[in-house]
This record gives sequence, structure tokens and C-alpha cells, in this order.
Amino acid sequence: MMVIRSRASAASTQSLSMQSLRTLTSLGACVLLTVGCRDRASARQEAPAAAASASERRISSSEAGSGPRLVAVDSIRLSEPDTLFLGRPRDLAVDGLEGHLFVSDSYDDRVVEYDRNGTPLRVYGTRGGGPGEFSEIGGVFVDDSSVYAEDVGQRRLHVFRRADGSLERTVLTDGAVGSGAVAGGTLWLGVMDRAHGSAVTALGPDGVPRYIAPLPVEYTTSEPIAGIFTSSHVLVAGDTLVVALMAAPTIFVLDTSGTVRTSLTVPAARRRGVPRDTVAAMARMKFPEMFGAVSALFRMGLLEQGRIGLVHYDQSISERTGSITAKIFLSVVDPARRRACIDAPVPASPDAQPQVAFRGDTLFLLEQIVDGTNSTSVVRTFAVETDSCRWVEVDPPAR
Repeated sequence: MMVIRSRASAASTQSLSMQSLRTLTSLGACVLLTVGCRDRASARQEAPAAAASASERRISSSEAGSGPRLVAVDSIRLSEPDTLFLGRPRDLAVDGLEGHLFVSDSYDDRVVEYDRNGTPLRVYGTRGGGPGEFSEIGGVFVDDSSVYAEDVGQRRLHVFRRADGSLERTVLTDGAVGSGAVAGGTLWLGVMDRAHGSAVTALGPDGVPRYIAPLPVEYTTSEPIAGIFTSSHVLVAGDTLVVALMAAPTIFVLDTSGTVRTSLTVPAARRRGVPRDTVAAMARMKFPEMFGAVSALFRMGLLEQGRIGLVHYDQSISERTGSITAKIFLSVVDPARRRACIDAPVPASPDAQPQVAFRGDTLFLLEQIVDGTNSTSVVRTFAVETDSCRWVEVDPPAR
């Protein structure tokens, strides 16, 4: 028997109970990482040294200019038959070759693939605890042959074959995977790992993990920051890694051995940024206030010509209802990592909790539009243009 659920009852629920939020926080506060079925001691290595504390320099909006220009290109309505409607999108990824869309949906714990016109093509995984199943789906990323989807509840990463949707392998993570990439035969996972003092785990063909990229001191000293803002972002470009944490101002540029080449912080004009006294301030706050204390880096993407795209969310939680609202800002760092075009407001509903992704110089924005008892999932695309940017200097590494 097919059970038809209300689309609006799922899609319009953009809030969490305060108990659920506190549970999320307590889970995030003890994020650790092990990969595979090895004893942790068998892969022991020296932890990267913690990075010095930094803060984002504030400048005026007039000094920053309007930021990158977002030019609307397309609006794609995702086809959602009753068996494939999206109840609560958790993440969005875009295929680099064909432009296919991959949405992880936490309402049904699965990944749905769509073509460029919004037609569903394939489903990866289902709810459950077995091989290729999700007890609580998390983020998703893709390459030419595989789909990588996180099971937060079981602390593992499922790898599916794009050719037929079958399960290829499962990687145990025991921690939150904020992002990932495959390059040079290595699986690079953005994982905030306090046990190893690292922000990235690299899995080569031998399956032995390397823990690289230092954690900023905010993450080694503050339980609220490490517990709430758990995502680590990693980009791979040739022999270079770019790494950033969700609630730390510093962006690290490393080689693939883990040696830090340089680091930088991007000034803030319109977004909240990360104030210098954040660790001390958050120690005095209650949870809902902590959640909105800093700008959270939700997405980092490699644009054309080696530029870096940054998407920050300024979020707030209503203590009374648990509803989440957000303002979204886009910044771009130039290829030399010396200048940035910052804080362009992204045209999104503050109540929709949209998901974002990059493909080249295109920003994809997935929102759910609720109208009465019906909801529609729409992906809007924007060209990211920087020709008219007022570039500002980024700040050098903290010493």
C-alpha cells in the first residue's frame, strides 16, 4: 500500500525542537575520526600543530563595494512524483561534466539524481542500517564515476557507482564529513578531528589515513565552536589543498603532504564574520545565541581561473519556536590569494534554509517553495561575475 504524505508537512518544517538542537550540539561536541576497521593506534601519527587564532577585519560596505555580481541564468523545477518528492533537502552537489544535480534528502534518507532539466534519473540508498542504507543522511559529493554520501547516524560514507546505483564500498568515518574530493588516487575528506588535531583526512589506495591540515585554536579550545560548527571544507587543485573550517576565519593553503604554504583571512563587511573574542564570548552564551554568534562557512568552491568561492550563512534560531532563518553572502578570493571581492547578498528567502553548490563560475541555489499544502523544489542558477568588483586586500597569516 502506498502512503501519500503531505508535501507541505515536510517541506514547510524548517525548524527543529530545542531538544533536537541540543542533541545535535552534544553529538557534534565529541566529533572524532577513524577510517576503516583499523585500530586507531595502528595509524598513529603526530598531530598537526594548532593554528594561531585570528579574526576577520571589518570594513565598511562602501569600502567593500557590492561584492561579486550574481546574474540569474536559469530556474529548474525538480520533478517530484509522490514516491520521489523531497521532504527536507540536506545537501546539494552538481556533476562537473553533465551538470546533473544530486540532492541528499533527510526526510527519506536517500540521494536523488536529476538531469539538467529537473527530471529524476536515479536514487542512491534508502533508509536503514544495512549496506548502502542511511540512518541519518548527511552531505553528498560526486566525481565522474561515483556518488559519495554520508550516513551521520552510522558514522560512515557510502560510495555508490553512478553507472547503476549499486554500492561500491563503505568508509567508516566516526565523525562529520563536511566535504570531500577525489584527486590523484586519494580520497580527501574534510573532517574536523580534534583527536588528531586535523581538518582533513586523506585516504590513499592503501586505505591508511593521513591526518593533515591544522585545526585553528578556536576548534582546539572551544567546546561550543567544535560542537556546533563541525564542518571542514577542502578543495583540491593539482598539488594544492585549500582548507577552511565552518566557524574559523583562517583559510589554509597547503601542499598534498600537509605542509602549510600560507594562510589568509577574508575581511567582513555585511556578514557577521568571526570576532576576535568569539571563544570567550561563546563561553558566556546559551545555545540559541551561540548558533548565531558567527558567520558560518557553508560552502567553498573552486571557480574558474583558480578563484575560490565562499558562501557564508548568518543564521539565527528562535528560542521559542526553534525556527531557523539565515542571510546568505557570497565572496570570491582571487587566484593569487591576495585579494577578495566580498559579501554580495545571495537572493534567497531567509526562511527557506536553501542548499548551495558551485559548478565552475555558476552558483546553484536549491529552495523549497511552500504554497498552502503544496511544495515545489526549485534550483536557481546564477553566473558569478567579478569584472566590476572592488577588490580588497586579504589579511596575511596570524603570527
